[in-house]
Amino acid sequence: MAMGHSVDPDYLRDAFEGFALHLEAQFARVESRHRLRRFLNGLLAGLPRVNPLDTRRSHLAR
Repeated sequence: MAMGHSVDPDYLRDAFEGFALHLEAQFARVESRHRLRRFLNGLLAGLPRVNPLDTRRSHLAR
């Protein structure tokens, strides 16, 4: 049996929650806190990074 890295989803969720709560405390308005959480989720998403200002469109050739 091959040994691999294991990922504990509960630990990752709790770590993300703690980090998000720490950062959210810096914002007074609830809208800003929600926007921050969406931003953090976007950073952690497995989506390819695309620069919308890149006029060469080289990112589309992949």
